[in-house]
Amino acid sequence: MENWGLTTYRETSLLYDPLTSSISDELWVTMVIGHELAHQWFGNLVTMDWWNDIWLNEGFARYMEYISVEATYPELKAEEYLLHTCFVAVAHDSLNSSRPISSPAENPTQIKEMFDTVSYNKGACVLHMLRHFLTKEVFQSGIVRYLRKYSYGNAHNQDLWDSLANTCSEDDFTSGKHCYSSDQASKNAYLFAGEHLNLTAMMNTWTLQKGIPLVTVTRKGPRLLLRQNRFLRTVLPSDPQWPAVQHGFLWHIPLTYKTDASSTIHRHLMTSPTDSIHIGEEASWVKINSDMTGYYVVHYADDGWDVMVKLLRENHTALSYKDRTHLIHNAFQLVTAGHLPLDKALDLIGYLQLEKQTVPLLEGLGYLEAFYHIIEKRDEPILTKDLG
Repeated sequence: MENWGLTTYRETSLLYDPLTSSISDELWVTMVIGHELAHQWFGNLVTMDWWNDIWLNEGFARYMEYISVEATYPELKAEEYLLHTCFVAVAHDSLNSSRPISSPAENPTQIKEMFDTVSYNKGACVLHMLRHFLTKEVFQSGIVRYLRKYSYGNAHNQDLWDSLANTCSEDDFTSGKHCYSSDQASKNAYLFAGEHLNLTAMMNTWTLQKGIPLVTVTRKGPRLLLRQNRFLRTVLPSDPQWPAVQHGFLWHIPLTYKTDASSTIHRHLMTSPTDSIHIGEEASWVKINSDMTGYYVVHYADDGWDVMVKLLRENHTALSYKDRTHLIHNAFQLVTAGHLPLDKALDLIGYLQLEKQTVPLLEGLGYLEAFYHIIEKRDEPILTKDLG
């Protein structure tokens, strides 16, 4: 517990004996300490104004578990576990019973419900997405500004967006500080990659509405055609209620992508239901959501998944281990949601016999294990034996 002046722990979250404790024990203890110490800034130094924004405490502390441990003990490879944190968030957020990150909390029961996967895991993953889209330097300077300005006080969502966008109150602006006035802020929150990015409008789509977007990508010559929908595992596109559960959802999605034509990670902000990007004829493949820094599911339409299957089988190291893990996760999530046939996902993990990195390997084997148990229960002895 992150009391200011006396952080308390249960023994299993604090004590580590190098002679008897495992590496996973060491990682757990280190990350718990990182989480509670992070609260000295996010929660104690700056406290959310009310419980509806508890994610400003817990989302930050969960994210800082990975950032702080990666910086201090890189040998523990904490960043490998951030992917799983986001996968847990996706699983919860793709149900219709999910909720927005910032939700009303007016009584003790509602307040208690705020301490959930959405506040912790989704909060961390949305911060991760923002950090990588704005760049680490811009994000860090904005967080420093946020902590300094609201020290020993309370903050709202909007205060964080203003700090990250380098906006200030009228008093701050007139005192000669280098920041936008509040009037300018609404027009030009942050100049990024030649575009005017309204950070508040963008982030409100992630914190004030529930769910997670599905970005469907179709290759048409030198262009990528994009379409966004709400990603749901409980309602199939063929179900009569599909239009109703899709109605009114729109995200400002900070897309990242890479191709074989350059080593650059490209950025594009998608703010409409459909969009397109010019990538050139020379690119033979494109991977959307580089290193899974973005909180969205990607579906490659037409023969897009066949291109990914071919790439992994012929040259899987062309993609990072995070990209490979992300492809496996997305493929099987799309199967459960009725967007992709199971054989495509099984084709995708056919390359795993070449895989030498544990994260994508465990991701693929986890889905295979679930598939194995389903087949086992269906009394298919030959198929069960082949899978075994």
